Amino acid sequence: MQLPIIEAGSVLDGLDWLEGVYYNTLPEDIKADSSKTIVLLTEVENTPDEWGNDDFNSLSQSVELEIFYGDNFNQNIQDLEIDLMDLYQRAGWKIATSRPHMTDPDTNQVIKVFYFSKKNQI
Repeated sequence: MQLPIIEAGSVLDGLDWLEGVYYNTLPEDIKADSSKTIVLLTEVENTPDEWGNDDFNSLSQSVELEIFYGDNFNQNIQDLEIDLMDLYQRAGWKIATSRPHMTDPDTNQVIKVFYFSKKNQI
């Protein structure tokens, strides 16, 4: 079984508007470059669940997905995010939270944060 962030990252394969996917932390050179549209995935939960006979039978897993839109991003953000949520639902993830868009005070990048969750049987 893959780590939740790796499984969640595989959903993003092939998205042509996305220029990079990073796990757990952003490299310093990427933090300084606000021209690219990237995603940061971090693990939120990876907890044993569905107990029976003193043993767990699944893992409750959730990830935080942060999108950092590049300075000159010129596509329809709302449509892309609806498509993204649909991709995650079709991959078995639930949309736990969709936070409002915000602007990074240092880079002026638009940022969107989602939380996706799922149960994986073991």
